[in-house]
Amino acid sequence: MPPRRSTRRSAPSSASQVPADESGALLAQIQHWESVIKHATEERARCLQQMNDLRSPLRRFPDEVLGTVFEFSCPPLDPAIRPFCDDPFADDEHLHDDDWPKRSREMEDLSYRHFPVVLGAVSKKWRQHQASRLYLYLANSKALSFTLDLDLRKYTEEMRDIDSAAFRGFAKDVVDLAPLEHVFFGNMTSKIQLLRLSEPPLHWMPLVTKYYAHVLDLSVGWEMTRPASDCGLALQEFVSLSRLNLIQLPHLVGQAPFPSTLTSIHLTSTSLEARIVPLLECPQLVEYFANYWQDPTHITEKPLPAALAKPLELPSMRRFGWVHVVSTWNDALLQNLRLPNLEHLQWSGVSDWGETSHEIVTNFFSRLPETVKSFAIDNEDMVGPIDQLQIHSYCIMFLRLPHTERLSFISPQNRFVHDIFKILLNILPDGTPSLPGLLPKLKAVRINRLLRDMELGFGEDYEEDYEEEIRSSFKDVGRDDDFDDDDSMAGAHLFDERVFKFYPGMFYRLALQRNKEMNIPSFRLELPRNKLERAKGVMKAIKRSVKRGVQIEVVEGSELINWASVV
Repeated sequence: MPPRRSTRRSAPSSASQVPADESGALLAQIQHWESVIKHATEERARCLQQMNDLRSPLRRFPDEVLGTVFEFSCPPLDPAIRPFCDDPFADDEHLHDDDWPKRSREMEDLSYRHFPVVLGAVSKKWRQHQASRLYLYLANSKALSFTLDLDLRKYTEEMRDIDSAAFRGFAKDVVDLAPLEHVFFGNMTSKIQLLRLSEPPLHWMPLVTKYYAHVLDLSVGWEMTRPASDCGLALQEFVSLSRLNLIQLPHLVGQAPFPSTLTSIHLTSTSLEARIVPLLECPQLVEYFANYWQDPTHITEKPLPAALAKPLELPSMRRFGWVHVVSTWNDALLQNLRLPNLEHLQWSGVSDWGETSHEIVTNFFSRLPETVKSFAIDNEDMVGPIDQLQIHSYCIMFLRLPHTERLSFISPQNRFVHDIFKILLNILPDGTPSLPGLLPKLKAVRINRLLRDMELGFGEDYEEDYEEEIRSSFKDVGRDDDFDDDDSMAGAHLFDERVFKFYPGMFYRLALQRNKEMNIPSFRLELPRNKLERAKGVMKAIKRSVKRGVQIEVVEGSELINWASVV
């Protein structure tokens, strides 16, 4: 029997049953209830927050106790270190040397009352207690002075991204700075003698000038964003200022003069004019560093000031760092600058030498005194293999530093350090004049935060050629067995497997040369922030080289690695 046909008709679609005007009304109701749900959710979250505050067991503790807990829950901050992550002036081997000028007893005493305030890193409750603790400290400290460090980086990140999805769930109290401002710009600011401000709101700057013109040490800077115009920080009002650190303030100089009382200046990401003016206005400088290269095409050449047309002598200067660029201002400074008592020189900008400034730079290095015992090469020159012109430039610098005992590299790439070792070993390309005896008194090499070559965009062909060259350097000293792919970087996740391979061969050759040709009995390799203890193959090779009669000390940070050294 054939199947029966269904007499039931298919139901029409719901869309065809609902008129257009009725559909629009439903959509309007949906949007209305969505807004109601959103508002109800926000109100519920607010009520829960109030309930948590009322029920919180922390309410039973006084602010002093909560502040102490908060203080121990935060990472310690060293008042002798600049407050910004990745300080560009990282070549700090002299900061604690016995022969380095000490800070006054007053400055030393301040370090024991260092108060860090980190915004955005904790909850609203903790921030309230932290501001209260700061007030209690200031109110009960009598005549004692303080170091205050305000870290607002987290706060400014949230302000930049407050409308993004990642920050929509943050409570609105993150934008409320009133409680902190009440303390920070209150009637006890005279007790703050050292002030660090990381990414502060721009509207604070005129108030900082008004309330903190008495401070001895001031650090102000931005990491991610810089002020688009003058921030309103009037330096001429800081009549007692001794130490100054400015980061990402390109429009500051030209608005006001620098205080003549300054003895230490660190400038990062500033214009060429901003780097030169302090040298003309601060005759008592002991320490001066300018960092970050500036594109010569963006340099606005203004008429030279009269002070740059004659010799400029700074007899108090002990530590000096400079970024060389092609500019008439730069050439005039190097031509006339005299540093008769300099002890440490930090230099960047070798690749920028031109025919016009080549002689000026050469003469500048020729005038350096015998007191220069330490020379640091900054990271701006350390991209790609060293070419013939750069080899010649470094040879000129090394020839004019015969009394240097320590050579430092700041954030270099692997290949750059390898090429500098070759220059010191007089392993030069064909056609380059032989220059034996460069840096004849060199006793130590410091390599700070070695970078991986591949991070800088070099291809596999470059890496393969480099690896073969490193292997050849091991064969030259009979240590090809040190080139061990299996265990050289076991566990070292921060670097790829090729990074440290040249050290046992090239460094051993350098130490051997110093020992035999220059009668230097021991050699020191300092590798802070490189996690060298994980490079088992490198340490094994260095220990084998020690057995061949060369005393080598390997240091990571400030700690001597006993199992890889000879005392």
